[in-house]
Amino acid sequence: MVKPWHKTLFSLISFLLVNITLFPQTNNTNLTKLLDLYNEVKAFASTADGPIPTRVVAPPVMHFDYCYPCDKARQAEYSRDSAIFVNTYLHPEREYINKANQVISELKVQVAFTDLAPEKIEEMKTEMFQAMIKISERSLRKLAYAWETYKDDARRNILIADLLLNIIRSLAVISLEPPEGTPGIHEIVSQVVNSGLRYIEQAKEKRDYPVLLNYKRILGLYKVAELVGISLNELEISIFKFVGVNRFKISVETASRSTGSGGAFQNAQLSAEGVFLATPDSNCQLQWKLIEPDSLRLHYKLEAIEMKINPGGQLAYTGTESYYSPPPELKLGFCEQNRDTAHFYGFAPHKEGKENWKVKDRIVEIPFMVILYTMGFNDPQQYGREAYRKDTTNRYAKVQYGFLLKHKLVNGLKVVFDKHIDGRTHAMLPTAWFRVRIEHEK
Repeated sequence: MVKPWHKTLFSLISFLLVNITLFPQTNNTNLTKLLDLYNEVKAFASTADGPIPTRVVAPPVMHFDYCYPCDKARQAEYSRDSAIFVNTYLHPEREYINKANQVISELKVQVAFTDLAPEKIEEMKTEMFQAMIKISERSLRKLAYAWETYKDDARRNILIADLLLNIIRSLAVISLEPPEGTPGIHEIVSQVVNSGLRYIEQAKEKRDYPVLLNYKRILGLYKVAELVGISLNELEISIFKFVGVNRFKISVETASRSTGSGGAFQNAQLSAEGVFLATPDSNCQLQWKLIEPDSLRLHYKLEAIEMKINPGGQLAYTGTESYYSPPPELKLGFCEQNRDTAHFYGFAPHKEGKENWKVKDRIVEIPFMVILYTMGFNDPQQYGREAYRKDTTNRYAKVQYGFLLKHKLVNGLKVVFDKHIDGRTHAMLPTAWFRVRIEHEK
């Protein structure tokens, strides 16, 4: 009789190792062919304890960048290459497990179509189950060898680890120990976690931002370690090593100068700085959030301001030095397609501030920046942009100029974005420029 644990093992092995069909099932009742197949499986199983090949087929590369979870093409490629690896490296083991499965299926038919005694059929089934166990153990030995070869390669050890863990756990369900030399579950998971953390640490050193900004992968490794009981002293890299890796400092510099008749001119120069967090969203696109020094506004510092009128001469500025704008709209990414746009809103005086000038003995408010910057950076669509549409409390003073920069982020460098746009439109505007630098803080 077939023992219950044999049936359990058969179903488990079939699920794990026969999910890619190498040989179609058949209802062939030819007893001679069936016996030939039966003897072929027994012959292979009798040598399963022998040496395994020392040549290892390279497993496919798993990608660590934050765009991979949304990249269907690369996911399909990994799935295809994983199947190729399993079919190639675990050949002929998979082939003979399928043949043993085929024999068992056809033996069920033989009950009705041959004179084979039921006891003989049950005996043959049991021998096929036993053959599958031996062949599965050989597969484990081959996987253990491949594991030793690739266990330090975080991008290639994941598939081998997955295959090992599935088979080891399945054997444990039916109280079977894996062959000697098979790594344990704790060892496998520890190695996957630590090699992954080392790979991400190297990405930090190389400023490989698509990998470094994949916070879900980073947190996931520590979560796996926690779930399987890996202690902190077994982790080679502390989670604090990756705190703040998505912080970027954005620096802005701008100047504009207009000239008129009789030596008249207007001149201004401003700068701004802010710290942004760059975090992938569920669509694998970086979202940039201003967090310092003010999460609601980008503050501009007045570096220089001058005005000379004709007649009247040069005026003294007595107004505010504090300007601000809504946070910029940053559609920038390191691995996304068509994410190369940074839109900075026009700045205006702080809500309580006035652009005041001393004209003779009087203080006069003159909308200086609007006049000067609209000449070079006019944007009539400004009011329809997101920050203004959502500004139901009138937090931002609306101005009809803005700064559109198109440039790709650069991977591997501390300064990932450095773009300058020129707004000079005619001879009366000899200076008009706006520059943005984005720099990784760590």
